[in-house]
Amino acid sequence: MDGEGKLTALDAAFLFFEEAGEPLVLGCVIELERSPGLLALGEALLRAVAAFPRLAAVPRRTPFDLERPSWTTERELAIGQHLARVPLADPGQAQPLADLLEDLLSRPLTEDRPPWDATLIEGAPDCRAVLLLRAHHCLVDGMGGLRILDALTEVAASDGGEAKLHGPRAMPRAGATLRAALAAPAALWERVKDVAEIANTAASLFHDDPAPELPFNGPLSPRRRLAWTDFDLAEVRDIARRVDATINDVVLSTISDAIRRWLGRKVKLNMRLRIAVPVSLHGNDEPQGNLFSVLLPSLPLDATAPLSRLERVRRETRALQGRGQARAVAFLLSAASALPASIEALLPRFVPERPLVNAVVTNIPGPSEPRLLAGVPILGLHGVVPLFRGMGLQFAALSHAGRLSLAASFDPAQVRDVRGLMRSLDRSFAELRQAARAAASRANPITDAVRETASTKSKKLTKRPQVSADAGPAPRRARGYRSPPSLAQAAELAAATHRPARRRAG
Repeated sequence: MDGEGKLTALDAAFLFFEEAGEPLVLGCVIELERSPGLLALGEALLRAVAAFPRLAAVPRRTPFDLERPSWTTERELAIGQHLARVPLADPGQAQPLADLLEDLLSRPLTEDRPPWDATLIEGAPDCRAVLLLRAHHCLVDGMGGLRILDALTEVAASDGGEAKLHGPRAMPRAGATLRAALAAPAALWERVKDVAEIANTAASLFHDDPAPELPFNGPLSPRRRLAWTDFDLAEVRDIARRVDATINDVVLSTISDAIRRWLGRKVKLNMRLRIAVPVSLHGNDEPQGNLFSVLLPSLPLDATAPLSRLERVRRETRALQGRGQARAVAFLLSAASALPASIEALLPRFVPERPLVNAVVTNIPGPSEPRLLAGVPILGLHGVVPLFRGMGLQFAALSHAGRLSLAASFDPAQVRDVRGLMRSLDRSFAELRQAARAAASRANPITDAVRETASTKSKKLTKRPQVSADAGPAPRRARGYRSPPSLAQAAELAAATHRPARRRAG
């Protein structure tokens, strides 16, 4: 990958859709054990630039947008223009850190230099330092940003060994068919199922199934804030395993219930939360840029039983995957590449003010092992998702070293009680974890009986059942059988025992 060439249609869209007061900038907050200092941090950033030369390039638009913007590599990157150090005036306090992050996240990136920066904040709570990395969405998406983070950090030493630099990670291969759909979208038309899903997806976005009006969907202010909580990743995996779900299903179920709690009486019966879940299409050899599709599930806001809600979320996401919605959205996104740049640049004027979805929830599998940044242990990673056109609340799930961060990017003019939202996230996850554990420890008579039937199918059951004195009249049972070990066997046994009376003739 180099820093030259034109932006793809999807990369350029993030430049075209950006408006004053709405910077389309994503990022990552890195909690550090201590400050590494500017010199060591600058050296680490230069290593990342060497691995990804596009970090030294500037996207330049053409007059009247007659062509797509092009990447122009600077002859010499001035790292000092991208790196700053800010000590907190009141060290160790959470509120000054939150206020400083708001100021930084609300700023647009400078247009005449490569669109990224890094700010080292010293004096954070618990004597930690915090590094805020920001990049324009035209430069990178979530999974691409993770590859940059891999090049920026090193694996922490274990058992007295030496720390090792970590090269770009191998991307999941699950997106291979979707990348093929982007590369050759015409092939989708050979499959009737995919064609139908393209039509269904387009109709649901723009006509049939509009997103409900929620309190955090409205005109955005210029302010941006970030709040986060985190969970034990092993517990998240355990919940998912017990109900045959995915980590993403657990995250979505937790968010939907937390929003239900947080909104309270504002949630109406049968109301659903419509979200966009990015699906990465990156492989091992794709360029940096943006390469993703989207799933558009509708999550229940009226489901109070934790496991029932998780099951509904699981069915919804699997149904969308089975229908090929990600392929359909990939086709719709790739269709924009056929438009002239001048037409694509005009598209933002026709996007409705009412958002097509309520929020974006992105889930990025971060490094599983502890990492170092410039020789300093990383204590936590938290993702930053840009707000866009009426969506005043977005979520980023990002894992690292056994913890799963769930970070909320929000407009404080629309999300006034973010502490209540964070408490709701913690409570919703705790109840889901407790319900999963209770279901695992509780004997399930139907499930256990089915298993027993499978193992003893050929054996005769000769023991007569015992009936409680206050259980009421006992039903007739076939002699020589005990209680049936499954509902299916009960029905079969009842049919054999209680034969219907023959109807008399005449």
